[in-house]
Amino acid sequence: MYPRTDKVYGVFRETVAAYRMIEEGDEIAVGVSGGADSVCLLFLLARLQKEQPFSLKVVHVNHGLRAEAKDDAAYVETLCKELGISFFYVEKDVETLSKKRKLRSE
Repeated sequence: MYPRTDKVYGVFRETVAAYRMIEEGDEIAVGVSGGADSVCLLFLLARLQKEQPFSLKVVHVNHGLRAEAKDDAAYVETLCKELGISFFYVEKDVETLSKKRKLRSE
């Protein structure tokens, strides 16, 4: 199920343990955009969850800035279904909000 991440996973698992980043019973919410880095993090956390009991949930935020953003959301939702992880979708009109607050959309 997981891509070939054995070496990366080993470093990830050791780092999490060394810094006590995740402990038994923790509830972790991870933002997953659908890009390579956040999807890799999702796979690493899902794999770690099989060895160490903690709750894992995924949040995907559509900022309304790109036309293909709904495709990203669908991709992340599909991954979550395949991994058996709860998926939460949030949609915000960042462009309108940034104009209202006189901020840049970034």
